[in-house]
Formats: sequence, C-alpha cells, structure tokens
Amino acid sequence: MANPVIFWTQPLDSPATVDEPHILRNDLVTISTKAPSSPAIPGLTAGAYIAQFNDVARVSNPAAPAVPESGTFGDPGYVAGSPAIPANTQYTYTDEGKIGLDGGVFELLPFSSGVSPATTVTFTDFAGTGRSPYPSSYGTPAAGDNGGIPLCGGTANIEVQTSYSIAPMAVEINTTGTFGASPGTPTPGTFSPGTDDTPASSSPAILNNSFTASFGDTTGPTVTLYVLQDITGEGQAGWTASGTENRISEMYTIGGTYHNGTSVSDVHRGSILFEVRPDTEAIISGGNVTQNRTGTASWAAGQSRTLTVTTSGAHGLTDQYNRVYITGASNNAMNGLWNVATVTSDTQFTVKLFAAQCGPAAVTSSVNVVTYDGIDKKGGVLRQQTGTINTIQKVVILSPASGTGPSATPATHSINYRYTGPHGLGSSGTITASVSGSGLASGTHGSNPIPTGDFTSAVTIDSGTQFTRSVASGLAGASGTVSGTVSTLASGLDADTFNAGNDLEVVAGGMFGNNKVILKGSVSVSPNVGYSFHGNTTSSEVSTIYFTGSKTERSLFQDAGFRLNSTTGRVFTEGAPSTQPSGTDGMPGGFDPSTNSNGGVKEIDNWLPRSMHAKAKALERNDPTELLKANTSGQHQLDQMLNSPMVDVDENLTTLITPREQKEETCWFTMRAFKNPGHRRTSTFVDGEDVITRQFGIKVYTNTLSDRNEIILDYIDQSNKDQVANTDTAFVANGVSITNQQHLDNGYANGTFKNQ
Repeated sequence: MANPVIFWTQPLDSPATVDEPHILRNDLVTISTKAPSSPAIPGLTAGAYIAQFNDVARVSNPAAPAVPESGTFGDPGYVAGSPAIPANTQYTYTDEGKIGLDGGVFELLPFSSGVSPATTVTFTDFAGTGRSPYPSSYGTPAAGDNGGIPLCGGTANIEVQTSYSIAPMAVEINTTGTFGASPGTPTPGTFSPGTDDTPASSSPAILNNSFTASFGDTTGPTVTLYVLQDITGEGQAGWTASGTENRISEMYTIGGTYHNGTSVSDVHRGSILFEVRPDTEAIISGGNVTQNRTGTASWAAGQSRTLTVTTSGAHGLTDQYNRVYITGASNNAMNGLWNVATVTSDTQFTVKLFAAQCGPAAVTSSVNVVTYDGIDKKGGVLRQQTGTINTIQKVVILSPASGTGPSATPATHSINYRYTGPHGLGSSGTITASVSGSGLASGTHGSNPIPTGDFTSAVTIDSGTQFTRSVASGLAGASGTVSGTVSTLASGLDADTFNAGNDLEVVAGGMFGNNKVILKGSVSVSPNVGYSFHGNTTSSEVSTIYFTGSKTERSLFQDAGFRLNSTTGRVFTEGAPSTQPSGTDGMPGGFDPSTNSNGGVKEIDNWLPRSMHAKAKALERNDPTELLKANTSGQHQLDQMLNSPMVDVDENLTTLITPREQKEETCWFTMRAFKNPGHRRTSTFVDGEDVITRQFGIKVYTNTLSDRNEIILDYIDQSNKDQVANTDTAFVANGVSITNQQHLDNGYANGTFKNQ
C-alpha cells in the first residue's frame, strides 16, 4: 500500500447536472458584440448585442395563499388582505449578450478550466411564454400575450435550460477523522461542560495537538489518540481515548507546501502535481473497413429534433461516442454525419438533428447507415486474442444455514460460471479477462439477473484450460450443493478469450481510408497480429485490425493549443484569463494577436484526425472547387444546416436551436495527478494510490468565421503561410507584408467575436 491514497473528486462523480463526468468546462463565457451605430446595421439597434441568446434569467415562484384583512385600518397590528397568487414564473431580461456553450469553447476563442471550488452556471434559452416584444422582463403573461414564440404557423413555448458545473482538477486524500494526541500526559485537553448556571461553551472541548488524520506508511513514537464525543448523554462533548497510534499522517494538497512531519500529531505536508500523458499514434496496415446497415428512420414531430433509427440487423453501436453517416432519407434534413445521442437496443438508436419539423405526424423513411467508419470511435477497444473457450457451465454453490435463535444465519447460495478450453490466459491467479462471441443472451435466476455472453470481468484462472467468473453471491435460498451443482449452459462454442490488461483504447482517428489512429497512453502494437476491434469493453467484435508496428507520440491536447499548469491543475489556452473578464463588450482582457498570436483553441481541422486527413487530401488535389472541403468540420456543419431549412413551405419558422446544439468535437486527453516526489517520505510510487490518471475531454464548437478564413492559410500562396516568401502575394498590415498566419490571427484569433 501507498498510504494515504489520493483520489479525484471533480469532475469525476460530478453532480447530476453534469451529463458527462469527464468533460472539463470553460470558466469563460462567450460574449457577442454590440451592433455599431456607424455604419448602422439594418434591423439592429445600435449598441444592442447582435446575438441575444441566454439573456433571460428565470425564477419559479410558488403559489401564495390569500391573506384575509384583519384589524382596523390605521391601528397597530392592522394587516391588509391580499388575494391568492397562483404559482408563476418571473423572467428577467438582462441584455448581457452571453452565449452558453455547455462549458465548451468556439474554435480560436480562449479556454480556462475552473481553479476555484465548483460553481454552477445556468442559461435559459428562448425563455418565456410569448410576451411581445421579446425578450423582455415580466411575470405571469397578461391577457392578450401569445402562447409562445411563433413556430410552425402558431406559437409554442420551447424554453430550453442548460446547467453545468465548472469544476477544478480537485484531488483529495482519504482521511479517517480528527484526533488529539497528548504524549507524556494523561490530559488530552481542556473541557468545561457547563453547570445549571453556566451553559456549555459552543466549543466545549479542546483537544491538544489536534490534527486531521491521513495515516501514512512511516512511523514515529507511539501516542494515545483522543476523540470528541458526547460523554453526558445530553449532547455535551468531551474526550475519550481512541487507541494508540505510531503512523505519521501525510496530507498532500493542490498547491500545498512542504513540511516534514516528525510525529503522529505533526502532520507531514506536501503538494500534488499534474501532467498530461502523451498518447500513441499507430499505423494500420489492414482490416479497416466500414460497417453498413439498412433500416428505417422516424423523425418525430415537434421541437425535440430527435431522429429514431431502426436497423434491419444489429448495428453494433454502443454509446454516445459513436457517430453514424445517414444517407437515402426522403427528407434531406435526416441525412449527414451525426453523433449518436442514445443507444436504446441492439437495433435502435437516436440522433439529434439540426432541424425540427412541424408535423402533424412523424416523417418515416428508409435509410442507409454507416454505423462504423473504420475504427474512428472514442472508447473503442482493440484486443489481442489469447485463446478460445468451448464450454460454459453454471455452478451453484450452497452455503447452508447455521446457528439458532437470533444469531441464526439463513441458507444462501452463489453462482459461478466456469469456462473451459485452451484460453491462453495463464495457469493460475486472478486477472481481468474478456470473452467475445459466446452468443448467449442475458437471463435470470429467480429475480436475479445473470449476465452471460460477451463480458469483461475479473476471473480466477483455475488451470490452463479452465477459468471461473463469480456472477452472483449471497442469494437467498438453499439452491445448489456445498460442492456445487454443475449444469452446462453451452457447448461446442468457438468463443475468443482476451486478457483485458492488454486492451488498447482508441482516442480518435482510424477512419476508413485513413491508416492512422491515436491510442490511449504510451503503448506498443504488434506488427501483423490480428486485433479484435470492439465498440467498448462489453460489445462484440466489429472487425479485425492489423498494424505495421510503427508508432509515434501524439497528443490532441497539445495539438489543439491547450496548456496545463502542473501546480494547480488548471487547463487553459495561452493568455486566457483565469476568470470571466469584467467587461461585457467583446472579449476584453488582452487577446491582442500582436502579443498573443498563439492564443485560443486551434481550429478542429488542425488536431482532429478525421478532419486533418480530409483536409490534407483536399490540399493534395489543389482543386479550387474543393475549397470548403479543405475544412471538413465546417463542411459537415454547413451540409447539415443547408439540409435543415429553418422554415417550411409556408415560410413558417420551424426550428430554434442554440449554438451549443450545433456541430462540436471533443478533444480527449489523459491527465495524471501524483504526490510531489520531492515532498514524499518514501521513494515508492504505487499506481492508483500515489499516482492516479483520468481521461478528460473538452468540447470544441465549430466557428463559422474560422472555417471560412482558414482557407487563407491553405490556398493563398502557401509560401507565405509561416514566413513572407513572396511580397507580391503577401497580405499587408500597416504597410508591412505579413504572413498568412498573422493575417488570420489579426482578424480572428481571440479578437472580437461575432455571432452571425
């Protein structure tokens, strides 16, 4: 053991308002610009924010009962009566021009993760029940107000609210309580419980040498520990002995300073540091194919924008990290590259479209779906087969009843699964193993679900031809026998076995037609050995992948322009303020390209393998007709928006969506937190105790302006991209020739953000 153990507290196991525990949130809120007075923009009020998303605060007020009049007017104690007030909602328009991105960030804009205790940010979009003009401040709508925002030829209240937590890289130490230690004296402190005439103090007991205990693995002189407790039965605290102890407590905190503790009560102190671990880019030599399915898609009427797809066979999708490409739909808004929203069954999943439809009924169409485009799937698993199993048996083991009377223990039973065959997992010990291809469906034993079929779990290796998995224990009843009742569930199988400890996890890349994939962590790949690719650790095989064996370090985190403060754990972009700037016009705080040309998150096409590959191919062709295709993240969004008209045939508005509902990509990376080696009392480092790792992601949204203007870097005299090589074709600023990159920085890199 490496006591005390450190562990993540945020954002892992974050509050329920955070739908993705490993997503880092932006501490900065994007602010739109104000409309100029000269030249004026038709239809916009000078000085008003161009974008008016998330400008409305909402407070729900409960119902208040009627209050009758009492007393005589003018007399003391007179109470004026008031009528009953029904429950109502108060909306307050603040005109702050803020745009909620669910904690994400636009390309080229700054990012800063929280460095203080977690805070919750809430945005209310399109708030209200139809007050005109909109937006405005009001309570319960007055008579004559519309029933909502004009949609689909009528009015509808489509109020949307999003809340997310901005949490720091919080890491804590396990503690066992607060103790006092009084070496060499029987008196641990002072205590005055009070008398009939003198109440007890609000701090009734003071423990000498009190400390919060996080006992380590080094020792000092043995002392008696004391704790506070109720010693009178009347809530009056005193002290009581709590055993002896010689282990020195160690407290490691973020930003902590070094102190060499020398005794039990003299807590040793040190800091926790952070680092981003590099990932591995590997080269695929074969087996990278697409998986296609036919099926039907149903687009529900209304503003939910949910498309439900039912495939004719098992789609193999596993979670929201899958993406699908839909073609052939009768309504073009259903076609395109989409992120999966939910996987509801083996043959059904949903996506969120960029458009809503007025109805009155759902739109249903036959579709073709690319469910896997190669192995480009975050969280996908690559496994090396160790062997096979041919038989699965269920073993029911009885634990007989024992004892009599109040101390009697009723009979229980447990269930193990026994797998036989040349599994190749070893001859003894306990490992985490996977079995794929058994083909068994889940079942039940009484009211207890019994998982079968494909699985990843801890197993006990009984021999080179048998291993056992514990399925259930402590089940009520006297089923089975003490030695175990054996029944065969399946035989004649040819199911593959894998040592899960050797699994490789996909971070990004590996799409069909591309031979590069980023794998989590620093790993090696065996050349010309078949790897079984799975959507996650519990799904069946999608394809078999082969590698060349070559590899290189790669970090999406670095490529995207993110940086890490190793002392605080703050993730940021160069020059980004640690908190929201005080101004409300643009992004005050100094994102001056002349002093911070590298500030802001890089364009998606500069770090996402899918986009980088397509962009490189477009550049190879050097075809001016493919200018947009040079920026595939923007191209996919453009295609989806053009395929999703915002009005129907009668020119009625059909859809209202927010910027956070547009196309985004997640930059995934692995961060490691560890006790400062220079502050340790021991030189040992135990993984998972002294050193802990977590995978995090940052959502990056497409920025239309950056997409459009990145073409400058790609197609206008490449010789001037990073240095001025041709003054005849170079851009000019203040009479001086500048590079294409400087031109882009001057216009868009953390300058004034415009929402169009």
